[in-house]
Amino acid sequence: MRRLAWVVCGLALLVVGCERKVIYEIHVSGDNWLEPSAQEDPFALADVYRLTVDGQPQGPFKIERLAGPRITLKAKDPSQNLPRVEAEVHTLCGWQSVPAKVEIWTSDQTSGFGFEIHRSVQINLAWRGGSADAIGVFVDNRASRTDATIGVGERKAVIKAGEAGYATLPIWPGASCDAAKHLQLDGKNLIPLPKKGGTLLVDTTASHCYAYRSVLYGDQRYSTRYEYRESEFWTRAKIRMVKGGIHYFLKEPPDKITTRNPFERADIRYSVSDSPC
Repeated sequence: MRRLAWVVCGLALLVVGCERKVIYEIHVSGDNWLEPSAQEDPFALADVYRLTVDGQPQGPFKIERLAGPRITLKAKDPSQNLPRVEAEVHTLCGWQSVPAKVEIWTSDQTSGFGFEIHRSVQINLAWRGGSADAIGVFVDNRASRTDATIGVGERKAVIKAGEAGYATLPIWPGASCDAAKHLQLDGKNLIPLPKKGGTLLVDTTASHCYAYRSVLYGDQRYSTRYEYRESEFWTRAKIRMVKGGIHYFLKEPPDKITTRNPFERADIRYSVSDSPC
């Protein structure tokens, strides 16, 4: 029956014409996120994107390094070679339009006596967010009865009530919205973000005091031991910039550590623990 239908359609083409069907096999890529450089990595600034192909919404899709999605779509207008594509990327400032370059990827493949055409199309999204960095944020939410949301623009992390946690958040100096230029707690600006990465400590209730200590690890007869060297006392504060970083937050440092470099004979780590106010 199917073969007979094609024969009938072929005869009809000679008389009144038959409509060809074009099937797009769409491949998506992005030059600057497939091979991002150290100074320009859109993974810190955007997480998903979405497309509108010939008026039909597609996605959202997660941004991945190696490959984009494969979309199979019937063309609305078989006479046009390429589909009309609009693209948006979800950044720290919300959805933003990006240029989409559309081109034929490989030669057409036909089936059904040539009445069904499979056309391989590549969509290249050209979005460059500018230089990016990251900042580490330790959050002490132990004294709160509600969850705390720490974030930068659209990128957020939730620290549960009664707990402490950690989040890595992006820094985007070229951000176009105010929310992406500040560290936010529960939707309210805390401080402007620094231009370069670093470490912050946020006490959501500003009710704790801390001891900040440097811990020396040294090799002694192939056995690593540790001792506290210098210490600082931190009074109650909502937010604090930590110059030396934090390796152990609200927990005791281990007796031994393993360094990546086997030739290192000593190392210094930093810990934060509770202290009477």
